[in-house]
Amino acid sequence: MFLRVLRTELKRAVGSWTFAAAVGLCLAVFLSEIWDDLTGPLNNQATIFYISLTLGGFILVAPIIAAIPSAFGFCDDRNSGYYRLLAVRQSYSTYIAGKCLGAALSGGLALGLGVALHSLFLFLYFPLFDPEITSAATALGLSKPWEYLGSVRGAWPLILVQVVICILFGMVWATMGLMFSAVMPNRYVAIAIPFVLYLTCFLVLSRMGLDRLSPAEYLVPYHREDMTLTGVILYEIVSWAVVSAIFCKLAKRRIQDA
Repeated sequence: MFLRVLRTELKRAVGSWTFAAAVGLCLAVFLSEIWDDLTGPLNNQATIFYISLTLGGFILVAPIIAAIPSAFGFCDDRNSGYYRLLAVRQSYSTYIAGKCLGAALSGGLALGLGVALHSLFLFLYFPLFDPEITSAATALGLSKPWEYLGSVRGAWPLILVQVVICILFGMVWATMGLMFSAVMPNRYVAIAIPFVLYLTCFLVLSRMGLDRLSPAEYLVPYHREDMTLTGVILYEIVSWAVVSAIFCKLAKRRIQDA
């Protein structure tokens, strides 16, 4: 029964115009960052990929992109009474769990797909990165724990790892939006409040010298000597588990009080 609910929620989110809009926004952000490179001297694709991740607006808008596909889902279900129809065939707990995982996956896929399509375009348009000509530390700015990701032609391990990180990051912030929509049933709260929280964490923690705790640092962590791939993945998984647990509790209370 849970798998049926999950399949339904994924189909509603991934098949919606909001999913396409999220992927389109992601690509538009990247395109705006590499426009000068398209019309100027050609650099290698891995360097352009890394620059577009770190020096542009991607890090800033990533939580918005993740929240868009499922931003209106829980509010619309509550306002329309859709979840009451589902409760005839399964429990509220099954619906909430399916909604939570479906929203998380749709947000993660939107962000990951946007990055994957961007990297594919760079592969096709720009010369491939060659570590025998320029080291990963010089061309990509990778710190020592991350240099191995740029040790092969095209730096495809770096791109693959970034897609995985984006999927996990997107899952966290899509669920974060869902959590706030359970507290304040407004369609736009799911996008606005997570972004404000994300930006506040970035600014406040950086000012306090605690930038290692900032979610933004875990989205593109390759410049940090004190982070590893295992640590980044565990951070995102634990964050998603905590946010999911809070959403499930809040959503159950919201539905019972409705």
